[in-house]
Amino acid sequence: MPNKKSLIKKYKNLLSFENLKDSSAGIMLCPVNLEIKGNREVIVEGCKSISLYDENIVKVKMNKMSISFFGRKLEIKYLTSDSLIIRGFITSIEFIT
Repeated sequence: MPNKKSLIKKYKNLLSFENLKDSSAGIMLCPVNLEIKGNREVIVEGCKSISLYDENIVKVKMNKMSISFFGRKLEIKYLTSDSLIIRGFITSIEFIT
């Protein structure tokens, strides 16, 4: 019978995010993270694409949903392959599943 320490190590490796995101099950995970700083800035991680962008609305497609940011003078200040920073005066956020 395996000892407790080896079992814990096995399950930690099995459940680690690094292993999961490289597996086929990890494709479905695609974590989404929003960091909202007041009503002036939002950091979005885990996005797939931008479907609408102007100074009043930014619509971001995620894995299984879209998020729309409404406001005034909105602009994308930072953009990578899976994250972005939106700045401006944010009046509302809408989650569409």
